[in-house]
Amino acid sequence: MKIKLENHNISLSELGTVIIIACTVLLGACSPSAEFDPNDQVEVLLRVARVAKDTGNLRSSVNVLRRAHRIDPEELEPVLNLADTLRELGHYSKAAKYYKKALRLDPGNFKAMRGLGASHIALNEPIQGLQQFKNILDEHPKDPYALNGVGVLLDLNRSHTQAQQCYMEGLRHEPDDSGLNNNMGLSLALSSDYESSLGFLDIASLEAADGMRSKRNLKHIQSLVEKLNTKVLREGEKQRIQNELYSALSPYKSYSSEAKKSAIKVAKDFCVTRIARRQDKAGTAKP
Repeated sequence: MKIKLENHNISLSELGTVIIIACTVLLGACSPSAEFDPNDQVEVLLRVARVAKDTGNLRSSVNVLRRAHRIDPEELEPVLNLADTLRELGHYSKAAKYYKKALRLDPGNFKAMRGLGASHIALNEPIQGLQQFKNILDEHPKDPYALNGVGVLLDLNRSHTQAQQCYMEGLRHEPDDSGLNNNMGLSLALSSDYESSLGFLDIASLEAADGMRSKRNLKHIQSLVEKLNTKVLREGEKQRIQNELYSALSPYKSYSSEAKKSAIKVAKDFCVTRIARRQDKAGTAKP
């Protein structure tokens, strides 16, 4: 396995220790008399997989995590990490399989439910994805990831007002969340409120996790606003940028009317109704 050290914050002594022990685990043993507890092997492999992933070697990380899972099939962390890494690689079916394994090991695990929901959305299975987000919101109504997932579903069905209510409900609890800020900015742009979208995308662009993606979206919308203001927009250019924004939100899918209705119902239960209640309380509290 090739490991790059550039821009990685791990000491040489720690890396040396990890590699020496990992060699023993991965090759069987460097010494004929060496014996290692399976738990120790799994821990070493998890560390090696983490280094590989942090330095961009996702495929190497997957191979190491599979080895860890074979050593101890009942250990949750290798399964979850494997699912997450496979999803990052775009292998959504395989990721969903491991998220389901994680849920068998730990029913109700929020991280596995989030990942499974996102994998279903990527596989054009909105009803199944929405069910995972609803399950999370039933237990934790403020979960920003689930609120974000419902918002994306609504945006992809061009129900931008309801989507924005979900994003705002999430941002009320996690104002710096990069995913929520990015998607709120995109949603506002998709509903032609370009000026308002810039502030949310600017916040998202400062976060390491989504910085590059949000900066790209921000650049698209700044360019569009500038051209709208100077009236030099070429024919069809606005629609082209809108299509790019949909693609930035998620690979564009045309979901069924059933999926749209289900998403709107979840949004109403967990976003719209809550906002209305707070507004009513605020109105009642005024002298």
